[in-house]
Amino acid sequence: MTEVTDIDTRIARGCTWLDTIRPGWRNRDWTGFDIANVQGCVLGIVFTDDAEESDCYSGFDYVLNELLPAAGFDEEDRSMSWSAQHGFDTHFGGTGDGVTHAVLQAAWCRELGIENEYEVAA
Repeated sequence: MTEVTDIDTRIARGCTWLDTIRPGWRNRDWTGFDIANVQGCVLGIVFTDDAEESDCYSGFDYVLNELLPAAGFDEEDRSMSWSAQHGFDTHFGGTGDGVTHAVLQAAWCRELGIENEYEVAA
């Protein structure tokens, strides 16, 4: 996968993926949205019920460890890089390209049209 550094492009890629996998995903209660928390991030919120049914810790873990492998993604494709390239993570705290949890949180809040409830540590 080609490395994408523009955060808006990453988030657009993530939204497109979610539109395909989980139509209507935007119609969630985003109260408590926190990109730095695997249970309160985009995938954590969208896939919370799936995680509970499959005994995964979070929706984020469910996607990386259950959904992607079932769809034929190999280990390299479903690495933390995959989640960063789709705007769901920052490559373990930042890639050196200015994408921190604070930047990602603000960008997703804009995309979702919600208030940024948290000051996420940069």
